[in-house]
Amino acid sequence: MDPAVPDAILALLQRLRPAGLRSDRRLRRIAAAIATDFARAFSAPSPAPPAPGPPLSAAVAEYLLHKEAEGCRPATHRAYRLVLHRFAVRAGDRSLAGLTAAAAAFLHRIPHPVSRRSAWIVLHRFFRWAVTMNHLAAQPLAFADRPRHVVPNAGVVYTPAEARAILARTMATDEIGFWALALFSGLRTEEIKRLQRHPAPWTLVRPDPGVIEVPPAMAKRRPRLIPILPVLRAWLDWIRRHRFPFFPPRDRLRLARTRRAVLAPGRARLPPAARQNMARRSYISYRLGLPGSSYAAVAAAAGNTEATIAKYYRRTVAPADAAAYFSLDPAACAPCPPTPPPLRSPT
Repeated sequence: MDPAVPDAILALLQRLRPAGLRSDRRLRRIAAAIATDFARAFSAPSPAPPAPGPPLSAAVAEYLLHKEAEGCRPATHRAYRLVLHRFAVRAGDRSLAGLTAAAAAFLHRIPHPVSRRSAWIVLHRFFRWAVTMNHLAAQPLAFADRPRHVVPNAGVVYTPAEARAILARTMATDEIGFWALALFSGLRTEEIKRLQRHPAPWTLVRPDPGVIEVPPAMAKRRPRLIPILPVLRAWLDWIRRHRFPFFPPRDRLRLARTRRAVLAPGRARLPPAARQNMARRSYISYRLGLPGSSYAAVAAAAGNTEATIAKYYRRTVAPADAAAYFSLDPAACAPCPPTPPPLRSPT
């Protein structure tokens, strides 16, 4: 305590000079007691050093269990697990304190802005949970540094020529069920996989009434009825006649290899976030390019709101390209027979 404090209190008491206090010695004792009580009441105790938190890998495992107990959707939980495990590998298994530079370096290595923003959100929520659990003293990611929201690349729809190349390449393989449904019904990959796992998938895909039923257990967002267009009806007849599945049973990576094989080199190197749902985005964009189409009808078939369709899926396509896209039936995609050599004139 500053020694000048009791003297200042003593001077104040001497000026006030309460009744009955004539002795300077007594005033001095009272001033010292007041100064001691004042220092004890208003001096901030030194903060205790924070307890060391768990290592990063243990905190990530605990957080994932917490999200699972909260009822997090499996797809969302998988996305959290991928981002946090990659961050833990990059940062190393160390204490949670002092991860600001490691988090910034991890986010800087993500090239696409959409993927970078998604990873930032996952890390920010993880660190916020760590602060709540007293594993961290403060949030290392500043909210002002959050990456801007960027709409994905506008050029990520298949051209009619690319769609025809995919169908021609896979029409005699067990991939054709996936590509026909993805390109001409807008079903998501997970929804096609759930359709294949259904005990009787052809009870949901009904060409006779002309609808594909997406029940709640199969839908990602909402249940719906998808109208079967003439081009899809032709492909469904082809799939049923040749007994092809709706999803290839062995290697899902074959789908990515097929896509890379038909895309131009520059488009094949698009970031994963831009390539995601490329067939679904093509279906929605070309459906909106057909004469007489409406956002309401396309949004109902796609299982999204009209605002989501307009913001994330719609790409400007020419009506001629839309007509060419929806004319890619099996007859149009069949390989052309080789041209016979010209007849030689007799000599």
